[in-house]
Amino acid sequence: AVLWSAWGREWATRDPSAVAARISRRLAPGAIVLLHDSDRFGPAGMWRAALGALEPVAARLAGVGLESVTLDDLMA
Repeated sequence: AVLWSAWGREWATRDPSAVAARISRRLAPGAIVLLHDSDRFGPAGMWRAALGALEPVAARLAGVGLESVTLDDLMA
């Protein structure tokens, strides 16, 4: 089982900036970020908030010297 340490809660707001801010507060080495890439289990359009949050989150990662990796790489 894998649990996340930062989640966007993109179902609660469709604002990508708010999603990115929520995630960015929890970024640390080894953090696992949860974002949804579909609307199957949430309100229509929530995936757009997740998609819109990716660029600012990637910039934040770079700004603090972290990089994004797959879960497989993280667990290796």
